[in-house]
Amino acid sequence: MPKKREATDPALLTVVEVAQLLRITPDTVYRQAAAGALPGAVRVGRNTLRFKRRDLEAWIERGGLRLTAEEQGE
Repeated sequence: MPKKREATDPALLTVVEVAQLLRITPDTVYRQAAAGALPGAVRVGRNTLRFKRRDLEAWIERGGLRLTAEEQGE
């Protein structure tokens, strides 16, 4: 059963929020989104990227992204 979200949880996450959630760098979020490896990416305006929280949470539960240490920015 899906975890119930609190009312304060935004439906769309910023790149920084996704990076914190996945424990990767914002640059890695941009690269993985451009490669189509992250679900739920939505363009807001010309230069702003957001991610659908539900899509990311479901993807994480299915196993998420497998990155090397180099890709994680370590």
